[in-house]
Amino acid sequence: MTDPMGLADERREPWYNHQEQTKALDRQMAHLIALQKALGWPGHGAIQMGQVTYAIAQTGVQLRASYARMNEQKLSGLDSRFAPMARRFVDAANAEVNAEGLEVRISHGTRSWAEQADLYQKYLAHEGGKAAPPGKSAHNYGMAINIAVIKGSAEFDNRAMWGRLGRLGQGLGLRWGHGFDDDDHFQHPGISTSGTQLLRLQSQGRDVLTGEPLN
Repeated sequence: MTDPMGLADERREPWYNHQEQTKALDRQMAHLIALQKALGWPGHGAIQMGQVTYAIAQTGVQLRASYARMNEQKLSGLDSRFAPMARRFVDAANAEVNAEGLEVRISHGTRSWAEQADLYQKYLAHEGGKAAPPGKSAHNYGMAINIAVIKGSAEFDNRAMWGRLGRLGQGLGLRWGHGFDDDDHFQHPGISTSGTQLLRLQSQGRDVLTGEPLN
């Protein structure tokens, strides 16, 4: 297939400088990706566009519908000041790893104090992962998420992968839980990491993010 997008007339001169070449290639690649999606191409092979042959990389997987619904449900329950940040991160994380056959879903979002108490008791009994006492977790205020990386039907627990996703989250402005041994945890950067401080603000009727009185 030669120049299926009709882009030949965009070339005023044949690649007359590097900047022009880069812009044109970017435009062609954007068209190619859109065409690949529209035609349902399998995500591999190559296509000839003008004088350039593009390889089409393996696209891996797309986030399954059940995980997308789960993510939406968890995101909708977050504090409105944190939800957009969490959404950007989860979307970016899936964009990062879907091509490798991996999916990212939110395993925990906002938790009630009763749910937190149950998780904390399981943690103390060595029957569950790390959990803070009720009232001392950013989850109790809609300011944190935990994520799971899934490969097929099993969780993919890989140190290098957590490092990649952790750096991605930090780059998008989130606080990553690696510093307190909780690699799947991401929270609002403005909320305290001190559970005692969170509980004190709550007991004083203050916003845990701003410290301002709630009423």
